[in-house]
Amino acid sequence: MARVTRKGGLVAAREVDYGALSWYPELPGIEKWEDIHMKIMKANGGQPKAGRYVKAWAREAGFAPQDITFTWGLWNYQEGDAAIWAKSWSDRALHSSYATTSLDKGISTQKDLDYVSETWRNWGETEGAFIIIPSGEILCRV
Repeated sequence: MARVTRKGGLVAAREVDYGALSWYPELPGIEKWEDIHMKIMKANGGQPKAGRYVKAWAREAGFAPQDITFTWGLWNYQEGDAAIWAKSWSDRALHSSYATTSLDKGISTQKDLDYVSETWRNWGETEGAFIIIPSGEILCRV
């Protein structure tokens, strides 16, 4: 990327690290969701823990260490936002490529997906529920 970016330009990237999520309440169904999600990402050729790799990837792409700023950011869904996040994942667990890929690749069963969906629904209705989703971030100067 350094080679094809104009002198004086910037390259920025942000990637979630699904291996570093944190949520409350700690429910086994959300752990199941995370496990399925990470397996789907790997099956599709992705890296579910990409956030921790972005700096190394910038180095591999030709950026010098002094030209890379690496930070962590996070999404924090709580209260009303947690309910929206929960509704989204409750639906997606059953009616999205998450569901079809998981079933088609033998990563989960329909029973697993039903369990994940129900857990998300219950989680979103729990007072004090939150989820923190960290992302590794790079800003590279050329």
